Amino acid sequence: MKWFKKGDLVHIPQDTYLFDSQGSFSLYRKTEKPIVGVCLEHDKQSKEVQVLALGSPYFVYDDKVYPMEEAHVS
Repeated sequence: MKWFKKGDLVHIPQDTYLFDSQGSFSLYRKTEKPIVGVCLEHDKQSKEVQVLALGSPYFVYDDKVYPMEEAHVS
């Protein structure tokens, strides 16, 4: 199970639905290409992550987003 905390960068794949409010299925936006978002909140009970993406806050299911890997610089 993935856990996200506020400020984490998340990878949002192409064709992922972004909902404008928690638990909403009527108003959404679909990503046309992979994007990066910033986690604002992760509700582990509803399995929704609130992300800042494309200049607006959205909700997305946590099984649809992935943590960005940290760069390991020597």
